[in-house]
Amino acid sequence: MSKVSIDAPVAKSGYAPHEVHSDDVTPLQVLSLDGEVINQERLPNLTDEQLKEIMYRMVFTRTWDDRAVNLGRQGRLGFYAPVSGQEATMVGSEYALIKEDFVCPGYRDMPQLVWHGLPLYQAFLYSRGHQHGGQIPEGVNVLMPQIIIGAQILHATGIAMGFKLKNEKRVAITYTGDGGSSEGDFYEGLNFAGRSSFRLFTSFRTTATPLRLRSPSKPRRNRSLTRLWPPVFAAFKSTEWTYWPLFPPFKKQPRSAATAAAPL
Repeated sequence: MSKVSIDAPVAKSGYAPHEVHSDDVTPLQVLSLDGEVINQERLPNLTDEQLKEIMYRMVFTRTWDDRAVNLGRQGRLGFYAPVSGQEATMVGSEYALIKEDFVCPGYRDMPQLVWHGLPLYQAFLYSRGHQHGGQIPEGVNVLMPQIIIGAQILHATGIAMGFKLKNEKRVAITYTGDGGSSEGDFYEGLNFAGRSSFRLFTSFRTTATPLRLRSPSKPRRNRSLTRLWPPVFAAFKSTEWTYWPLFPPFKKQPRSAATAAAPL
């Protein structure tokens, strides 16, 4: 349970004062922080084998992340953004896709590309600045990571627009966080996608929960920004969202010099 503060106008015109009130926010949860099922109706219909596969992918991603961070510290890897603590949001969201769906990642979303079909060795080549790292194989529906914060939302919107124009039953998924939601690209892309009813799915991950939202003093009819979803962002019409407050599963212990220098 958390709070969200909303400024609401008390008059229709002029420089009228605003009243500020706080509403309780109840997050949508399937599991508790202790891993217990608390929403049986929302529990995905997954077999034991599928659950094992998802767990395997999360552990693999954590191991891969540990190795990549070590390689970066040794100077053997170039740009790499750590993902420790975000494995569930990455693996789970990609696992729900089909091969024909399109992944439009930010710079921290390399695991989704690999699980969606990009060879792992190419992910390492990309992080070393090798040109072959960005040569996406035929039939792998991904873009390479977008370094400009928030720009991937525009790319995903454009791809989703193409799906609608071609009447294809495919979706585009993209990812962002606190920084991306502060960019104009964030609102421009989602506003356009919402107005046009594109099949765009946006995963919003953050470590913060409160956000101050201001409603317009003169709301217009047929606005695509239709409803405020505390505590993080406004939900855009016909655009799907998930909000992931990130809590690392455990505190990582400092690495010894011998561990940091371990070979690949």
